[in-house]
Amino acid sequence: MKKLSIIKGDTTLYLNSDNLDYSVCKNGFEWVSQGAEPVIYFQRKILGRYISIAKKFSSAGHIEHNVFRDTIVSSFSEFTVFGKKLKISLFVKGQIIDNGKVDFSIVANHEKGMNIKSIYFPRPFNAKEYDKSNSYTIDPMRQGFILPDNHSDNIQEINKITKRTRVINTGDAYLPIWGRVCGERGYAGIIEDSHDANLKSSFGADGAFLTSSSFLGSLGKLEYKRIVHYHFYDKCDYVTIAKEFRAQEISQGNFITIDDKIKANSNVSSLIGAPIVHWRIMENNVTTSGIYKELKIGEIFHNTFGETADLFRKYQSLGLNKAYVHTDGWGKRGYDNLHPYILPPCENAGGWEGLKNLSDTCHELGYKFGLHDQYRDYYQDSEVYNQEHCIVDINGKKAYCDYWAGGAHNVLCSQLAKEYVERTYRELSEHNIKVDGTYLDVFGIMNGDECYHKDHRITRKESIAYRAECFEMLRADGIIVSSEELGCQMVKNLDMVHHAPYAVSPQCRGDQVGIPIPLANLVYHDCVFVPWHIEGTGGWGIPNSDAGFLHCMLNGQSPYFNDSMKPMSKDTDEQLVERIRKVNIAADFNAKVYNAEMVSHKFIDEKYRIQQTKFSNGVSVVVNFDNNTFKIYRCNIERVSNIMCVAKIYNVFMKKM
Repeated sequence: MKKLSIIKGDTTLYLNSDNLDYSVCKNGFEWVSQGAEPVIYFQRKILGRYISIAKKFSSAGHIEHNVFRDTIVSSFSEFTVFGKKLKISLFVKGQIIDNGKVDFSIVANHEKGMNIKSIYFPRPFNAKEYDKSNSYTIDPMRQGFILPDNHSDNIQEINKITKRTRVINTGDAYLPIWGRVCGERGYAGIIEDSHDANLKSSFGADGAFLTSSSFLGSLGKLEYKRIVHYHFYDKCDYVTIAKEFRAQEISQGNFITIDDKIKANSNVSSLIGAPIVHWRIMENNVTTSGIYKELKIGEIFHNTFGETADLFRKYQSLGLNKAYVHTDGWGKRGYDNLHPYILPPCENAGGWEGLKNLSDTCHELGYKFGLHDQYRDYYQDSEVYNQEHCIVDINGKKAYCDYWAGGAHNVLCSQLAKEYVERTYRELSEHNIKVDGTYLDVFGIMNGDECYHKDHRITRKESIAYRAECFEMLRADGIIVSSEELGCQMVKNLDMVHHAPYAVSPQCRGDQVGIPIPLANLVYHDCVFVPWHIEGTGGWGIPNSDAGFLHCMLNGQSPYFNDSMKPMSKDTDEQLVERIRKVNIAADFNAKVYNAEMVSHKFIDEKYRIQQTKFSNGVSVVVNFDNNTFKIYRCNIERVSNIMCVAKIYNVFMKKM
């Protein structure tokens, strides 16, 4: 084909091949296509089962390219799949929206069957000429990381990332964004609607780690226009890219601040400056579960409800005057068993009366009482299990897992979840158990569950909406709503997520992947509470060499008070007082910045060990991971004495360690 080009302002877009090889020139700096080539995964039903095959765009029987002012339009039709010519046509646009802003989109016509599994498009971009010693890639895996081109630590994990499709709204990609910075120049890639989209990473011609979008069929069809926005900058960094996505979230109405959530439910204000206490009552790893086969441990009884109440009284007497209690393993057969209906409460722990006593005790102490719950994992030995309520895929197969504690389970279609949520919290209320908060496990950090069942056929986007209905029903009753991790598609419906850590491998007590950055918090810091484990170094999602406390301070977020598996008897009163003092320092700082935007983050030293964050209310914090210290500043405003006092107290505390 003949090379095509369009120009608008300081930006030129080129189409160089039938297989959608684009390049972009912004103010004389050129970005070229590298990495994995675009591909369409078609599917057809053969012998009663859908199977898929990959086809390049250039394999179409008919290809046409046209230029219309600021847009290059490409059409592809007459694809032959497993010997049959499909009627579907694909129309692809590359459009210059404004200086440096280029949209790539794809839409389908004549979709008669369920023929689209996914489309990987466009190909990733990299600078044509650049200094590898001054270039890096921005990645949204969990909280986020940057990967300098000359970075070699834990590179095997980067290799693994390129071997899989990366699902958005999971730990693989909290956000539907990525980017590249070469010197001062850079770009951001942002998917407009991420419900039916994934990411795909690959290596460029010179080994650079690159990422682009992969669009999924929705119930077998492309169905609607898919768009990825590219922003090319003359000067940028990873903060620029986070703020670009934040602006998109605001413009699309997806951005709801903590202050707005407090207006909707005043109980959310109780999370301000509150340590989070994770407490586990009982575990029961059934013998058929993967956990049992791995650990050879069955039932673990941690505490009765009464013993837990006594422990909390002791915490309060030693100075833990405010807390949000998250209770695991309180149901009939303990943690991760029998969902989606786990009542009555565990009899050996105290049953209905014991759970009520624990709730009442929390309120007497000034604590908020929350429960761990689950309405996605659908256990086959639950008394409410009905195989017709499971999600099924395009071939009628049910999702299945038997790793978790309760053993064999499928996935409950989220269209049906709300009735189970309503039943549980109605029965708790009927027994006069006041629940202040609830954690609906995995709802916040799993992509939508597409379901092909004839009685409850739903798209991924509809699945997310049905989960949101569960949260909003509880919120309307004044209940604080939370879930597992910080997925972009549900953050507007959540008051708290219990984890938003960094990518490390293994995820618990592992080495960091790339150079961790608070990419997600640069977008959502003032939208949701996120607690951090603060004791010792390493942990779940915290690099082995780092103190969790410092990451909590750097991010200005809530602290966890305890390890839910650790018996209190191992701590003397003196040790508890020190732990409480430490957690209160972090909690007090959270109260200062919880509703402030994190406006910037930067590395102060070349080893990435000294870092600074700044917040929109003028507060700034600098942490040093090598000497385990931090300092808090009030920028351009007179220093607040109690904040500076907190810093002084903490420095003394660290010297004692």
